[in-house]
Amino acid sequence: MGQLHVARLDAGDGVPLFPVDVAAWQRNRAAEVMVLLHESARGSFPLRGYPIALVRAHEHARLGALETEMFEQLLLEELAARDSKTAQQAHLLKLIGRQLIEEPSHDELI
Repeated sequence: MGQLHVARLDAGDGVPLFPVDVAAWQRNRAAEVMVLLHESARGSFPLRGYPIALVRAHEHARLGALETEMFEQLLLEELAARDSKTAQQAHLLKLIGRQLIEEPSHDELI
C-alpha cells in the first residue's frame, strides 16, 4: 500500500523489529509517523518497545474460548439451516479435531 519501514522501538536484544507501512498518500509524513510510534512505545508495559496502542488493539481483537465457541455454534446453526448433511459432517470434523488436540502425541508417551 505504501512504503515499508522497519522500526526497533527500544534498545536491547529482546526488542522486536516492526514493519511499518506508511501509506503512499502520507509518504511525506513518514518521519512524523515514526516519531509518534516511538513515543507510543516508550516506557510501554508489559512489553518493552511494543506500542501500548497495539497491545490494547490486540486485547480487543483476540477471541477467547467463549467467543470462539459461540461463533462455531452460530456457524453450525447457519450451515444446518442451509444444508443439514454438510452441517453434520462439519460437526463430526469439529469433534475429531478436538479429540486430536486432546490426545497426547506419540512423543509425549515416550
